[in-house]
Amino acid sequence: MKPSRIKGLWSQQLLLPLGLVLFCVGCGRSAEEAGDRRDFAFSPVPTFGELVLSDASSLPFLISGWGVPESSSGGRNFVPGMGAQSTILLPSVESVALVVTLEGRPFPLRGDIEVTATVEGQAIGSQRLAAGGGAVTFDIPAALAGRGSTQLELGYAAASTPTFPSAEKVILWQKLSYRTVGNPPENLLVGLWPDQYPAADGLQFDRGDSSGPVLRPASDSTRFSTQSRVSCREADAPRTPNIVLYLIDTLRADRVGAYGNLRGLTPALDALAEKSLVLEQAVAQSPWTRPSVASLMTGLTPLAHGVVGRKSALASEFLTLAEVLSAQGYATVGFVTNPNASGKYGLRQGFDRYVTLSGKGASAKAVSETAEQWIAERDSAKPFFMYLHTVEPHAPYQPAPPFARRFASEVENPERYKRKFMQGLRSKQGRELETVRREMELLYDAEVAENDAALGDLLETLGDPSLENTVVIVVSDHGEEFLEHGRWEHGKSLHTEVLDVPFVIYLPDCAAGRVQRTTQHVDLLPTLLDYLGLPPLPGLPGESILCTNCGPRAVVSHVGIDRFFGTSLTTADLRYIDTEGQSMGGRTTLYDLVNDPEETTNVLLERPIGALFFATQLASLSSTSVAAPEVDDSELDPEMVRRLRSLGYID
Repeated sequence: MKPSRIKGLWSQQLLLPLGLVLFCVGCGRSAEEAGDRRDFAFSPVPTFGELVLSDASSLPFLISGWGVPESSSGGRNFVPGMGAQSTILLPSVESVALVVTLEGRPFPLRGDIEVTATVEGQAIGSQRLAAGGGAVTFDIPAALAGRGSTQLELGYAAASTPTFPSAEKVILWQKLSYRTVGNPPENLLVGLWPDQYPAADGLQFDRGDSSGPVLRPASDSTRFSTQSRVSCREADAPRTPNIVLYLIDTLRADRVGAYGNLRGLTPALDALAEKSLVLEQAVAQSPWTRPSVASLMTGLTPLAHGVVGRKSALASEFLTLAEVLSAQGYATVGFVTNPNASGKYGLRQGFDRYVTLSGKGASAKAVSETAEQWIAERDSAKPFFMYLHTVEPHAPYQPAPPFARRFASEVENPERYKRKFMQGLRSKQGRELETVRREMELLYDAEVAENDAALGDLLETLGDPSLENTVVIVVSDHGEEFLEHGRWEHGKSLHTEVLDVPFVIYLPDCAAGRVQRTTQHVDLLPTLLDYLGLPPLPGLPGESILCTNCGPRAVVSHVGIDRFFGTSLTTADLRYIDTEGQSMGGRTTLYDLVNDPEETTNVLLERPIGALFFATQLASLSSTSVAAPEVDDSELDPEMVRRLRSLGYID
């Protein structure tokens, strides 16, 4: 079976045949029994188990030389071995000697077939499968059953036909069973708690406590050489600083100097980062605006708050950051320029004033000027929470002339890159396509620089001594694609270019540093509550970045608009993406972020244990999604419809 035929089968099955990993330990335990531990339970591998090869959930283990499952007239199910050789994957965590038995019958040949087994290039035995059907058994030494996975190659030969054409059926296999030899090691993985996030690489085993042995990630990441701890001064009483949340729409992390960009696009943000906490691996909850903003405001993932579709609105039942702060005596105000974050979609909950700017007032410069004016006129006796949502560098990319001249001087005709032009991008090919891609990236960069200049003006205002007690958060809702994985703009995939975003948090009482564990949008609300000395809200999946005992984890991203549906899980070292439908490829992929940060090579079959961790977690997530209320287009005013159309959200 070719890898291209493996289409997300792990995530489609609640019962995952793991070869050696056969059942989920502790699946029926309550949250109270599981406690606050972020570990994975395991127990000794059973001495016997089996894998029904014809079952759809077994197909990911059939690597090559397999046909399509079929049924006989007698009702028995088989999967045919094709040609001269078939290969099957046996995932494991530790080496253990096995006796493996396969049951089947030759077809369509009437004679016996000699089946030879090979592991790691070493032949381990040859058995004859009788013409009428039966079983063949092979011993796999512990030295060949390697940690991680074992590929068992089955070679076929017959007296009448020494070699078989690759497209010809040879044997109809029914099932594989195994038994261990002697006492298996205690740290063979059998299952994991379904309500905990997996870390897919660098596993380590501990004896655990009275609840049994546990499996833990060995480290948070191999991507970083140092690990900074967050250090803050103790507060005698709950803090009440001003809080400014500045969101830069569509900004990729790789365009920011603090994240390694060398073009000098973001001097203001880089200066802020030098005295702030920089979240090294911040992952967006969604590749488009509204779900990500809803997650920032509620501390819930898109599957939990339900804001996933074009018409989805945040339900009033969800508590927002603005509501929490308003209850603490804060003045709350929001100035937004992307209509996807307008009050029409339930995002103004808890704000005293919430304004969607449009026309000439929708630029980042206008947002900063509006914010500065409000700050000057505010009631200084109350702390304030200000949410500023700027739209640059969202497409279409039309930077102001000074920034276009400085960062996109090679673009001969910047004016042509308007919405109508972008709607025809699919027709571009060859050299013209490469020119368009390069010029659009330059214009995008120019808009990044334009927004940064506006941020710099605002930061200068916030530098006033009267505002020194102000928390400043700069974050993006998602990134942008420039054909890295064959797509433009955003909202159509779950790769690094749309999920990896800048996230910088300035906390007046905390030392600057770089937070190197995997973080996400939903960490903002727990972090602010922690810093303010307020009790945590129950049921939030995020964690405060100020925590002292937080371990490695996977973070969740989701897209569910138009024809694009998928969920991803990201750890420090791996990203797992499960998509549905032809528009997104309809397949499951796993990427090694350490050796392949641009996500070009699918290592799903090479990392079976990691893939199974992710698949199990994904299966548990699928039952947590909720439906959100919807806003019909007829409820939107003409100016909002015009703005949504200009940004590409309405045809």
